[in-house]
Formats: sequence, C-alpha cells, structure tokens
Amino acid sequence: MKLVVASIRGQFEEAFRAKYGIIVDASRASLVQTSNTLKRNARAAIGGGGFGIRWQNTLRVDLHPRRKKVTASGAIWMWHKIPYAGVFETGATIRGQPLMWLPTSEAKRRWGRGVGGGKLTPRNFTRGVAPLRSTHGTSTPMLVANVEVGRKHKRTKSMVIFIGVPVVKIPQKFSLQRAVAIATQELAANYFANLKVD
Repeated sequence: MKLVVASIRGQFEEAFRAKYGIIVDASRASLVQTSNTLKRNARAAIGGGGFGIRWQNTLRVDLHPRRKKVTASGAIWMWHKIPYAGVFETGATIRGQPLMWLPTSEAKRRWGRGVGGGKLTPRNFTRGVAPLRSTHGTSTPMLVANVEVGRKHKRTKSMVIFIGVPVVKIPQKFSLQRAVAIATQELAANYFANLKVD
C-alpha cells in the first residue's frame, strides 16, 4: 500500500511540474513581449518631447528575475540612466540660493563640453578658463570674463558667461504614463496568447 501511494504522489508531482512549466514559459514570454512594447513606446514619448537618441536609449526596461527561473512571478522595471530625467516627466520649479548661474548660449557653444575638469559652472570656468567678475548697475545679474577670441589674430574680449536667475521653471516635456498603460493592457493578452495548454 505504501508503494502505491508513493507512486501516485510522484505522478501528481510530475504532472504539476509539467503544467507549472507551461505557466512559467507563458509568463516569461509575455513579460518579454510587454517589456519590448513598453521600451519602444516610452522611448518614442521621450523623443516626442524633443530629446535626442542618447536620451531615448538611456531609458532602460529590465525583467525581474533577470534570468529565466522556474517561477511564474515576474515584474518589469523601467528606469532612466540619467538620474534627473524624472524632472521632465513631471516638470519642476528650482530656486537658487539666492541665484542660479546659467551659461549664455555663446558660453555653451564655446565651452559646453566642459571646463576645468567638469561641467560648465562658475567654479569650473574660473579654474579652467579665466576669472569671473560680477557686473553692477544692470537689472540682470551677470558674470563676465575676459577671454581670448579669434583664431589667427588673438585678442581679449569681455564676454558675458553666466546670467543669474532666482527661479527656473522646467515644463513637463514628456509623459510615460500612456506607455505604461498600453503595456499593462497588453500583459494579460500576451500571457494568454503564450499559454499553450494541451
């Protein structure tokens, strides 16, 4: 009697594992398909907000668990490698302490790739290019520097490098909520499409 029970129990376990494997495969396949849709639509939304390929491609969509494991549980995790990208999803108001110094378009054109070992900031500009001085008697606070201009005939020119502003309002540039909503709707449909039950 004991041998019969053990045999039946083993058959149940084998049958359960076979059916559970079908569920695991369907779950994993549906997550892969849905994550691809989410990535495509989210990157398109970022591009529609005026951001280039680098910004689009640094959005990541990962599956958890990362490797295929014997589990029907899974999740899709969307994130952006640029840590402040969320500001453009929601918009933001940033206040200076008391001012924020924004580089002029000319300064960005000439030193936008970085100066003094880092980004174009007043500290790095002073360290890597020239001393800055503040202007007086103007309604807009400015930081000015004497810089060399000209290729063949070098000369020194006084140039406005930074403009001081008390507040910067960053508008919403894109929304990823629609991409998430579409992916959420597709997940169940993808699962049942991949569920191969004999």
